[in-house]
Amino acid sequence: MIKNYFKIAWRNILKNKALFGINVLGLATGLATFLTITLFVVDELSYDDFHSEQIVRVVLDAKMGEENINEASIMAPVATTLKNAIPEIKQTVRIHKLADAAKVKLPNETLRNGRLFLADETFFDVFSVKMIAGNPKTALLKPNSVVLTQEQAYLYFGNEDPMNKAIEIKDIGIWNEKGFNSFEGNYTVTGIVQKMPSNSHFHFDLLASMSSNSLANAQNWLSGQYYTYLSLYDGSDYKSLESKIKKASDQHFSDGLKTALGMNLQEFEKKGNKVKLGLQDIEDIHLHSNLRGEYEEGGNYKTVLIFSTIALMMLLIACFNFINLSTASASKRLKEIGMRKVLGSAKQQLIHQFLFESFITTVFALGIGLCIFYVFLPLFNQLSGKVFHIDRLLTFNNILFIPALVLIISLLAGAYPAFFMSSFNPIGALKNKFTSSKTIGVRSTLVVF
Repeated sequence: MIKNYFKIAWRNILKNKALFGINVLGLATGLATFLTITLFVVDELSYDDFHSEQIVRVVLDAKMGEENINEASIMAPVATTLKNAIPEIKQTVRIHKLADAAKVKLPNETLRNGRLFLADETFFDVFSVKMIAGNPKTALLKPNSVVLTQEQAYLYFGNEDPMNKAIEIKDIGIWNEKGFNSFEGNYTVTGIVQKMPSNSHFHFDLLASMSSNSLANAQNWLSGQYYTYLSLYDGSDYKSLESKIKKASDQHFSDGLKTALGMNLQEFEKKGNKVKLGLQDIEDIHLHSNLRGEYEEGGNYKTVLIFSTIALMMLLIACFNFINLSTASASKRLKEIGMRKVLGSAKQQLIHQFLFESFITTVFALGIGLCIFYVFLPLFNQLSGKVFHIDRLLTFNNILFIPALVLIISLLAGAYPAFFMSSFNPIGALKNKFTSSKTIGVRSTLVVF
């Protein structure tokens, strides 16, 4: 039966090459646009979903006078305080960015390249970063230890083994209330890791030990630039922890305000001010965070919704165009339909035939659509700031999604023409007579849409 359907479909294609070409090109353009935008949307929605732990970030929500202070970074002692006070917290880690382009002196040259971060030794307990060489438990334990990404290690050492070699970091430091804290010196390479995936809200090239920072143990509860993350035990609801965080931190804030301003937290809040800590799911940071001091520019959830709508509309328009062209050309197949009905073809068989033809058209359109997608992907990368490659479509989920998409489009675009053309009266069809008011109404509605 399938062989017979294919023969009839192929003969119809050869007989109506122009119509077939227009249908294929229309669907191909819609599919290429849909796939490109879907790739962007899925990437935007997938930020930080690759971590195996349930991770939240601690953020600052404060107000002093008329100024709202919503910061992504917080004070140094918060991590230890919360870890000791809240049993749902499995582990904590602090990150501090030192430079966008670290100055590194090598035996034969000096390079200013690579984002340099500080991190606690628990970094690899919280974040799912693949370590290629070194021990994740001890790589950041000692002062003046540094972990490099594969790319950065190759930049410094070429094909040599970088493990336990020294690099000299120059002119790196931070200003604070106590003056300038320098991080210059020789650092030992204690680990090599894969770089953070592109769909991460932060990226580093060099990761040095937080124990290299003498201020990391400061007990100042009113200032700090430490991005603090908590990994929670499975089943923990981070929203329910905020009351515990308030209880654990209020006294520390009160003591700090007493020292700095001469008033405790209660008196501070009576004046219309506030200072408290909040929690933010790591997967919400890219699209939903509007805090000051983010390491990288985030996305916009409204933009994702708009792009999703555009992708769906483009696909629907392509399908509606297919429906219009198929029904408009129905008169060319009246005698064929009438003859097949007279010879005993059931309506169901005719429906299957037209749906199969729709499927063939969609498969051709998919092939051309993938070519269009491949040709225009570099331009889309340039416009969107992404670095997509064709292999992003070859994941396990997409291998299942694309055939499903072909079937859905075949049904969406082919269902109405199939039911419409199979419903012709055989005598009227043989005489080239059929009532077209209904299909004209449908086609007009689709054109207006």
